[in-house]
Amino acid sequence: MIQPPCPRFDEISRAAGGPLPAELERHAAACRECADARLVDGFLRSAAAQQLAPPALPDAAAVRWRARLRARADRAERAVRPIALADKLGYAAGAAVLGALALGQGTPAAAWLRTLGEAAAAAPGAAPPASAATAAAAAMTPAALAVAAILLMAPPLLWGLYRSWADE
Repeated sequence: MIQPPCPRFDEISRAAGGPLPAELERHAAACRECADARLVDGFLRSAAAQQLAPPALPDAAAVRWRARLRARADRAERAVRPIALADKLGYAAGAAVLGALALGQGTPAAAWLRTLGEAAAAAPGAAPPASAATAAAAAMTPAALAVAAILLMAPPLLWGLYRSWADE
């Protein structure tokens, strides 16, 4: 069965948010419906009071300063990218040369390098004799020439790829 509404509910609703007369205070303590209405009203008023203050916006100068710092950091990071790429390419080329020398002991490439080293040691500051250059050229195999060509062409090609990707 539905209970009829409290006859004093309208009086308590009109007095919401303020102090109640003693008679209404006693009634609100005894009547469950009026007590619930007072509780909900108090909760809603406290929530509304907390929401009245708008959130503080940051200072425009601070926002601009942070944006400039972020832009400067981004420019510095973009400027360092080619240097980091060149470092990595240098490490890769050095590892490739060391690997070729380690795996190529006794091969024509190692003999070619030894011949060039001997020619440079024999005459510092002077051009190596034609016989050393001829011996070095004769020791080169097509595979060694292909590896040398790839090692010489890779850095400019990779640099061009990097530049095209960085612009996108």
